[in-house]
Amino acid sequence: MQVELRLAGTFGVSRDGTELSGGALGSRKSRTLLKLLAVERPGLIPVDRIVEVLWADEPPAAAEQNVATLVSRLRGVLGPGVILGDRQGYRLADSAEVCVDLDAAARYCGQAERKSAASPAIALAAAEQAIGLLAGDVALADEPYSSWADPARGELRGLLRRARLAAAEAALATGDARAAARYAEAATAADPLDELAYRWYMSACAAAGEPAKALVAYAELRKRLASELGADPAPPTQALHLAILRDQPGEQPDRHQAPARPDRRVRVLAGREAEIQALAAAWSRAVAADPGVVMVVGEAGIGKTALTEDLAAEAAEDGATVLRTRCYEAERSLFLQPIVEALAPAAARLTASTLRQLLGEHGPAAAALLPEVAALLGPPPSWHGTPDMERRRSFEAVTAFLTRLTERAPVLLVVDDLQYAGQSTSEFIHYLGRHAQGSRLLVVATIRAEHDRQAGAALASVATRVEVGPLGAAAVEQLAREAGQGALAGPILQRTRGHTLFVVEVLRALADGDLGVPESLRSAVQARVRQAGPVTETLLRAASVLGAAIDPLTLGELLQLTPAVAVERCEQALQARLLVVSGRDYEFANDLIREVLYATTPEPTRLAYHRRAADLLTGQPEALARHAAAAGDWPRAARAWLLAAEDARRRHTASDAIALSTQALEAAERGGDAEVGARALVARARAREAAGANEAALADLTEGLASARAAGDRRLEMLALRYLGGDFSASRALPVATSYLETGLRIAISLGDRASEADLLGRLTIIAGTRLRLDAALEYAGRAVIAGRAAADEHALAVGLDSLKTACLNVGDATGLAAVLAELTPLLRRLDDLTRLQWAELDTGLAAAEAGGGEANLLRCAAPLAEATGSPAVLADADRLLAQASIPAGGAWVYGDDACLSLARAWLGRGHPERARTVLAPLLAVAERVPWTATLAATLATDGRALLRMGQNQPARIQLLRAEDLALKHGLPHVLREARSSRETLS
Repeated sequence: MQVELRLAGTFGVSRDGTELSGGALGSRKSRTLLKLLAVERPGLIPVDRIVEVLWADEPPAAAEQNVATLVSRLRGVLGPGVILGDRQGYRLADSAEVCVDLDAAARYCGQAERKSAASPAIALAAAEQAIGLLAGDVALADEPYSSWADPARGELRGLLRRARLAAAEAALATGDARAAARYAEAATAADPLDELAYRWYMSACAAAGEPAKALVAYAELRKRLASELGADPAPPTQALHLAILRDQPGEQPDRHQAPARPDRRVRVLAGREAEIQALAAAWSRAVAADPGVVMVVGEAGIGKTALTEDLAAEAAEDGATVLRTRCYEAERSLFLQPIVEALAPAAARLTASTLRQLLGEHGPAAAALLPEVAALLGPPPSWHGTPDMERRRSFEAVTAFLTRLTERAPVLLVVDDLQYAGQSTSEFIHYLGRHAQGSRLLVVATIRAEHDRQAGAALASVATRVEVGPLGAAAVEQLAREAGQGALAGPILQRTRGHTLFVVEVLRALADGDLGVPESLRSAVQARVRQAGPVTETLLRAASVLGAAIDPLTLGELLQLTPAVAVERCEQALQARLLVVSGRDYEFANDLIREVLYATTPEPTRLAYHRRAADLLTGQPEALARHAAAAGDWPRAARAWLLAAEDARRRHTASDAIALSTQALEAAERGGDAEVGARALVARARAREAAGANEAALADLTEGLASARAAGDRRLEMLALRYLGGDFSASRALPVATSYLETGLRIAISLGDRASEADLLGRLTIIAGTRLRLDAALEYAGRAVIAGRAAADEHALAVGLDSLKTACLNVGDATGLAAVLAELTPLLRRLDDLTRLQWAELDTGLAAAEAGGGEANLLRCAAPLAEATGSPAVLADADRLLAQASIPAGGAWVYGDDACLSLARAWLGRGHPERARTVLAPLLAVAERVPWTATLAATLATDGRALLRMGQNQPARIQLLRAEDLALKHGLPHVLREARSSRETLS
């Protein structure tokens, strides 16, 4: 339990981050006793002194007993270890579980003073944290007349002066002279005779180009010193005044640094001076608003985590917000799971208003990721955009949260074992590395050397590297000497070759009485585990099978232990330093311990544990798949990986879905399960389509269709045909797509699946309209509505009505369109289907507009005609129609994007590229902002052609390359051809 006492301002008490009300602490005397203990910490307060403060001149008959009762009640609320002592006297515990704000502020002041010369940005951050803790400028404001509170008031004044002067010095060193002046001026206001504060203020004003303010301040100080003390300013103050008068650089005010202390990191992390300095330099840059990503790379057990934990401890002392997380191999399908776990505690500590301020327009996307945000800001909307859109929204929301959090304090995000992260997490860190400019953020990720080629390469363009290798001879000798084994330093180095964990395990074994140096790390680990006893060894071997994260209750079920016994044995392993606490779970103290135990557990035992674990983890498909595969149950593993792949796709992590469905396919092949293999192919195709890999998706669907037919799975065959008739197929050959969909439709009818029937008919409506088979489109749409109603499924009905809306638009049936929209619009609102709703609302407006005039339809005809014929008269008419359009500033006629593009191409054909670019400019701006991908790609291609005609080759190349990239990614062959053919003229 963590207890925090606030003396600055009004007294307050928090327990585990939750503010306790006055009533929760008991009577007023209970609160006064707790205040007194905090004021006179860490000393022991005699009971007589407590009685004097609580009852003054009228103590009760049993005063000692009353004090003991008050203490007992406080212990009941705050925990037994917060208040120590007995009836002789009591004191506040001096432990990590009890924190007083003035002590925290003193630590920040010391950190700021120590780092002011070498790392002024870090010093400023620490000083600002201290000032924030001391807000209110007075201690125990609710005890204004209590003399016993005077020591706290004096302590706060002294700390606030130190913090302000340290902040002034650090701000001046970072080049922010105006901020330095503000901090120093606050110090002079608190003590008008503080000459050191005046010198910092004068120096800051001069540095800010305002020497007049410095001279006025000096005059005020001299007058006040003369009138109140009969003294002149000190020689350093006079010398600074003279330097400012002569416009010369004066000496910096005396720096009152905290006493130097040994470098904890160099002392604890022997032989890691270079790595420590590299991380410290990256942190200093980040605190100075030069953010970065650092990869700490090395083999297992070499000391990567120790380095990052040490940096985290140092950053916390600097007043930073430290966020920690770890990646687990069994959670790759969970979208941004490690990042979500890192942010959750920080979000939970914020109020709703602060969260709204931090997230702004990104609140809904953050709520979809973080339950803590949803609890405060409300649930996210139920509608979803495309996978790319949702992924980008999530990336933007998390980036906004982190970067805006750095406005309050620098942020260090530590990601351990990045090699086990899903693709979405690596992609996000890469995105963050490119979009965190100007923030005070550092991301440090550890990566195992054997995975560096893949995990490290993904971040190479945005990250710096810190390589962690074996310890040198001097470091091994230092560790051996400190462990009392200096004479064995040579043999230890020879046997371990400087591997950090091996060195540590050898020294631990020698300290425990072992004779000689173990032959290998495996033997050292096994010896240490045996020392913990057979019961603990059995527990740990089972835990090594479960994985990196160990839930004691799941482990108990695996071994058929009661929860109480499982928890007790985990605690015994914790005491033996073989396990460590990691949030709600345990983890092995080092991954190598787990790997050694797993490798040395007899195979029959391992297989039994894996089979049992698969039975226990049915709610975690990725973990289930891993255990089933390890047990050789490939059909079960295939089904579980397929579930995990579908979960990943629903969470918009296409790259992870591709990897997981590939694992499902391979497992199905090994298990001879043709049906699951076919489903895996279809699932991978959908993921590849979402990732823009259309050719690979088409190949998977073709193979999946054949496999579904071979397996006799009619429903899967129907689904494969539906996706084969999807957008990327339709963009290549509409008749082929129609054939797929009609075959799928026949299967849906034979299965009596009316919802799928409505979906397939809706797709056929779109294709028929595209092929100008408008009568067929109306027929398909009418059938889709009938099927949707028969399905008794509102989603299926919405699909049918939406297709009928499109068919009515195609033939200009305003009456039919109005009737459809009257039913469709409220239905879409009820379903919260905002994607279709926005088009329904647009079409409603379009129907009303076209009923009163034909300008839009005329332009849709005139612009392509002008492009096709080159007629100056038709071009003039089309241009006039667009010029007459009433479009709000910053807007464009997106619904008529084809007409605008045709008009621009017509101007190009007439040799007027400038006029073409004028037509394209508003369309390009809106398409970039929304974004409308297809419109954006086509507009970029035409704009690139116009720039070519104007002789602006470099801007043209940029536009054409962007168009080409979008066309490749989203399957737009006509845009691809236009962009490539135009770009070829540049070479």
